[in-house]
Amino acid sequence: MRSLWKAVKYENFIFSFRNTLVAQAYDNLCKEFSQWEWQFRKEILSWQTEAEMEILNSDNESDIQTWSILVDSKKSEVSEKINSEERKIKQKLTNYYEKKDQNVNLIEKYKTDFFNSISSLTQEIKHSVNNKLDCALELKKSKKNVQDIHKKYRGGVEDEVMKLLSACKDSTLSDEQLTQKFEKMWTEATKNVSGLKEQDIAACVLKQLRRNFSNRNVNEKFQNIKDLKEIGKDPFKIKHEHTDSYMEKFKQLIRPGELQNFADSVIESCTRFVFNKAKTNTDYNYSFTKELLETMDESLDKSNHKINAKFEIDLKLHMCGIASREFLKMHQKFLRDNDPKIQLRKYKNQYLLDFLDLYKQRDDCQRKANDFVQFCIKPAVEESINRSLGINIVDEILTGCHSAEFSSRSSFQYNIQEELLQKDDFASFVKYICKYEIYVKDWIFQQI
Repeated sequence: MRSLWKAVKYENFIFSFRNTLVAQAYDNLCKEFSQWEWQFRKEILSWQTEAEMEILNSDNESDIQTWSILVDSKKSEVSEKINSEERKIKQKLTNYYEKKDQNVNLIEKYKTDFFNSISSLTQEIKHSVNNKLDCALELKKSKKNVQDIHKKYRGGVEDEVMKLLSACKDSTLSDEQLTQKFEKMWTEATKNVSGLKEQDIAACVLKQLRRNFSNRNVNEKFQNIKDLKEIGKDPFKIKHEHTDSYMEKFKQLIRPGELQNFADSVIESCTRFVFNKAKTNTDYNYSFTKELLETMDESLDKSNHKINAKFEIDLKLHMCGIASREFLKMHQKFLRDNDPKIQLRKYKNQYLLDFLDLYKQRDDCQRKANDFVQFCIKPAVEESINRSLGINIVDEILTGCHSAEFSSRSSFQYNIQEELLQKDDFASFVKYICKYEIYVKDWIFQQI
């Protein structure tokens, strides 16, 4: 409270209380800038969605090299597109500062900051899109492996159906007798069906973690770590040896929970990231761990605490232990969802009906059309809608009844703080102050 009162007395804030014109001019530019930023992101996201679909729908008969060349060409294409969008947004900022209204002369000193923000935004978008394209390539490879296995076993089952049909064509059999013969054939034809082998996800994650520290001369710290299976199950605890700074050690004595709170906040934020990745209906990809470690590096770089390599290694080991188990569940789910035996069982009734139709020489076009819609068209339409839904939701928020809440940083903060006052809940205040990013993400999630 003393610090706050001193800041109020000496007006030690970003903007002087007297100079509200500066604050207003800055806020107006922020509103404009957020719209430009969304247009930039929206343009690239729309392109990215189409590019991902092109990669995933590329010819299955092509080799991996052909797909890699396609992805590389897409990376070059998007790089040019991003650079073009960057030039557009920089030109908009230049034009804004050339206006004579809205007191732009009062915020001239912030011009460089906004140009730097554009450069940072460009790098972030480039990195994100390249990651997504790499993931699409890996997903295409996984799907190709799965589809090849399914194709092989479906071909075998279809051959057996035709053999059974040929064996039964000279006999007059009832539907019940035909079904019994089909069941016997099915059991024999599918008894040796097997799918993809389970990978050692924990070993993959540990390999990525070691690579993250490869230039840091700390490899001896990992020598005793054989796997991550038991790591991260207990809560992370700050130790005395997690800092070499005497000042930091002293701070831990007088404020023992500060560094622990920071570690807990990083773990909570990263755990959410892992859970969100694990919820997607895809296979594990090495880039997930790479992205997780990059997120942790970003959080550690922003930290005001004087931490050492021991702290960083222990924290990353803890988080990678959690991630390895979640990514393993994700991988196992992908294997289950694409298990050839389960997939064949799903279509078993179709095979039986087709067998009966062929035997009785009936052409049940209506049923086949319904099956085609149900198993082919419907999933494709749903996937197409889901892929474009994110952009549409953001557009709805930015133009709908709540658009004012997201129009600028000050409006956003005002609405959150007003809600905090109305709720009058102490735990919410603590979360807002100590875990701001998590609190804000939860708040936005509720609005969406």
